[in-house]
Amino acid sequence: MRITHTPPSAVLDSWLPPLDTSSFTALLRAIGQVGAIIFGITALHSLYNGSYLIGLVHLLGAGAFAWIAFTGHAVPDPRRAAALTWILLIVLTLSVSLSQEGVRDVTVTAFPVSILIASLVLDRWQYMALAVTATLMLCALYLVEIHGLRDTAFHGHTSRRDLLNMLVVMAGTGIAARLIAETLQQGLWRTHRLAYIDALTGLPNRRALAERLMAKGEQPPGFVASVFLAINLDRFNRINSSFGHAFGDRVLAEVGARLSTFIEPGCIVARHGGGDFLLTATAKSAPDPLALAQRIQQALRAPIFIDNAEVRIDACVGIGHPEQIAVEDAIEQAFIAVVAAKRRGNGSVASYSETFGVHVRQEFWIESALRRAIDAGAVTIVYQPIVDLSGQRMLACEALLRLKDAQGNAVPTLDAVQLAEATGLIHRLGWLVLQGVCRDLRAWRDMRLPNFPVSMNLSALQLSEPGFVAQFADFVHHEHLTPQDFILEVTETAAAQDSEQMHLALATLRKMGFRIAIDDFGAGHSSLGRLKMLETDIIKFDGTLIQQIDVSTQAYEFFRHAVAMALALDCVVFVEGIETEGQAERVRTTGCVGIQGFLYSLPIAADQMPAAVGARSTAPLAFARRILA
Repeated sequence: MRITHTPPSAVLDSWLPPLDTSSFTALLRAIGQVGAIIFGITALHSLYNGSYLIGLVHLLGAGAFAWIAFTGHAVPDPRRAAALTWILLIVLTLSVSLSQEGVRDVTVTAFPVSILIASLVLDRWQYMALAVTATLMLCALYLVEIHGLRDTAFHGHTSRRDLLNMLVVMAGTGIAARLIAETLQQGLWRTHRLAYIDALTGLPNRRALAERLMAKGEQPPGFVASVFLAINLDRFNRINSSFGHAFGDRVLAEVGARLSTFIEPGCIVARHGGGDFLLTATAKSAPDPLALAQRIQQALRAPIFIDNAEVRIDACVGIGHPEQIAVEDAIEQAFIAVVAAKRRGNGSVASYSETFGVHVRQEFWIESALRRAIDAGAVTIVYQPIVDLSGQRMLACEALLRLKDAQGNAVPTLDAVQLAEATGLIHRLGWLVLQGVCRDLRAWRDMRLPNFPVSMNLSALQLSEPGFVAQFADFVHHEHLTPQDFILEVTETAAAQDSEQMHLALATLRKMGFRIAIDDFGAGHSSLGRLKMLETDIIKFDGTLIQQIDVSTQAYEFFRHAVAMALALDCVVFVEGIETEGQAERVRTTGCVGIQGFLYSLPIAADQMPAAVGARSTAPLAFARRILA
């Protein structure tokens, strides 16, 4: 299917705001004032010396320039500019013919010089065309003088040839002046149009859309529309990376041509940038937004043929609800809806909801804080002790990430880690955490604190990165630490992934001596068979499994049997999230080794660890020594 429709230029031009000619008007008025002063002075000089005819001619010239000074706003019209050019040409011709040589030269040269000075002062190079026009007039007048017109005017015998030459020169100069005036106006309009029309697709750009909507809305601060759609091409970056940006530009041009078929009175289609487009319709012409979104998707799904290559694209469409809000807010709503649509999958449609809008803005706030912390290396690590069943012996501690935004507000850690994985920042974040843990471990060793391992989380993305295991082991060795100083945790959800690279990385780390723990067990969807394949050392049960074990027999029995199965896999069992003594009493009867939670200790800073160790023994239990000793 080939669509060659292009947006009608007349329709697009009607959307553009009026051409701003304020600077052009100011220039013309400056020229008019200068010209009126010069011709006024020469007129007074001629009248004072008794040259009444010359004085009247100069007064006519002063009047023409005064007209420019007071009606400069009308001069950009090519017809008015041409008429004014003819008037000035006649005035200057008569001035050259009748004036004395000194006065004539001042009069003739003052006009182009004044234009040139004004154009330089106002820094508008386009207006140099007026100076060129004046120069042509000057040359024409001197040509008239060369043909003896001045002498014939004084002696009263003018031949037909002289008159014909004068008329030809004046006509040629007038035509040239008109062409220059028209070219100047067209150039200004072309520049003006490029500021509002996307050169690639021929559609209005974001600026044109915003100004058009605000111009249509009488009530500030925005525009009332019943439909506002944001369109994002799915996987468009892949087209650019596979075929090149020139090919992608041609695809965008075709997309713009297809979207232009939706242009009608009251309906505006614009390119927002990249593979993003916007469509809005007024209340009178607005169709059903879902039906319109589906029509747009159907039009875009038709194959595109470029250089014998067939390209099929799809788009996600977000539906905004711009009632009584500003234009920029309406655009933001529509693109937030696009985000929701893309999370549903390619080719999806979603409407804006305030709940999801708050969620997206929250994500943006978290990502900003995350990037700021990573760039500045301002990652804070705290540690929560893991103790034995008595609560008196510390077996290990878990490293926990803490982040703050620029105002010092705490950022939710779980959301920050999930966003780091989604954005690829987890790699940089993970190395910063490892550096901090190694720094604290060395400091504790220098303090002669008893040896205990630090448990830290690894992301599935980190483990799947080629060369990660070797780099991790080399870094630990370079910090003069051993694998026995670490317990490496992966979440149950990550462990359940069918990633050969990740499983190989875990197996290699375990062979090196690092202990592997499955974190948040019971909160995901893994199976015991998969855990057995991973040859896990430690299983950490999630706190959600023990919330009701002190009040519900069913919850307790479920947890007890789950622990029994984990022990049958020859794994050491930790439990996290213990907050009450009743939960701790129940856990002690199940065969668990380590417990962790607010009941025993809040997360503490690294410099508080000596006091925490002094309050507890760090000698591990005998049956746990094979893992933790």
